Amino acid sequence: MSTRCYLVATSPHEVLVMAAAWRAGSLPVAGPLVLVVGTGTGSRAARRTAEQLGFVERVVVLDELLGGDGRVEDSPVELVVGSASLEAGRALARRLLEVSITLVAVDGDAYGPTPDLVRGRFARLVSRVLHLDIVPGLTPLLLAERHVPAAPVPLDDLRALAATLPAALLPDGGRVVDPTTLVLGSAARWDDALDADRQTDLLVALVQRCAEAGHSRMVLLLDPRTRPRVRRQLEKAAAQVRADLTVVDDQSPAEQWLATGAVRFVVGSAAPDLVVAQAAYGIRAAQLDTDVVLKRLAPFSDPRRIGATLVQALVPDLRSWTSAPEGEAPPVVDLPGLVTAVAYAMQPELLAGHRPAVIEHLATVEDGTRRRFVRRRRLGELRLPGGKRKVRATLG
Repeated sequence: MSTRCYLVATSPHEVLVMAAAWRAGSLPVAGPLVLVVGTGTGSRAARRTAEQLGFVERVVVLDELLGGDGRVEDSPVELVVGSASLEAGRALARRLLEVSITLVAVDGDAYGPTPDLVRGRFARLVSRVLHLDIVPGLTPLLLAERHVPAAPVPLDDLRALAATLPAALLPDGGRVVDPTTLVLGSAARWDDALDADRQTDLLVALVQRCAEAGHSRMVLLLDPRTRPRVRRQLEKAAAQVRADLTVVDDQSPAEQWLATGAVRFVVGSAAPDLVVAQAAYGIRAAQLDTDVVLKRLAPFSDPRRIGATLVQALVPDLRSWTSAPEGEAPPVVDLPGLVTAVAYAMQPELLAGHRPAVIEHLATVEDGTRRRFVRRRRLGELRLPGGKRKVRATLG
């Protein structure tokens, strides 16, 4: 009897990465694939992407799957869970008697510390971590304390599958015109870090800065929840700088737009998709105010911090594109040392073994570099170089 495999995903990007892992032969699949989604707009988009890719046998809604009493399955099950869908994955795992879990890390999550939702029985059941290889050579830290092996999902497979999706179309049914700038405006990257007015100001600034840099034809991927007032402000801002702005809110994965071949520039804030655009497609990218998001993310252990850190370290600032044709490259950093230091500051108890290396790294970098990624108060709380309190070899 074949083993059933449930894929738990609540975003189209998770579905696309899982499909790329399946194409690469990385998923532990010996039986039919069943996609488990939620009920929100992201889940509806995930369902649509899965149906377009055609790699799952059927799609079920989590609430319906868990609607009855008792176990969902009495026989062994393979469970593949996206790192953005951990709550749904945990809920399903609790109702399975015999299960092995593959964790698919998206948005740079593989390079960060193990989040609180991956603890207890769920963590013990994870047999491996799969992740997009968006930063070659950077060692994943997710579940490293449990010595769970991590394997990269090849970017070639991601590109190949994205190319099979229906061409991304504008709301009027037209195709994307070459060249177009893609503006990533999903509020999920900065929810709770920026208030409503700051979010609007950021979106307006992205549009205006692009136009000032000479990129006046834009497609803005906007959250469907965005209020009409914000949309009107964006339209007004675009008119002021004579930009050709098209707003899209169908929640298609960014890769579906990147695969058109018409997108020549991608901008956003704290969005790991910018790193994907650079690494997987060789498309120029720029970020704006990622440093502001990093400062305001709370608690410090917020899993989005690592993805935003990668963006801040690897993607040029959009402001520099007005003075330099290709923008100015961000200051060079020791990326492995930086990511380990940020991860330690997020989960110091979990990564206590990394403290000596973190102290050594932070002691060798300039104060301005430290503060770009870890606030001085946090460094002081942890008795690390750059804080106001005396550095200690051990914490506590």
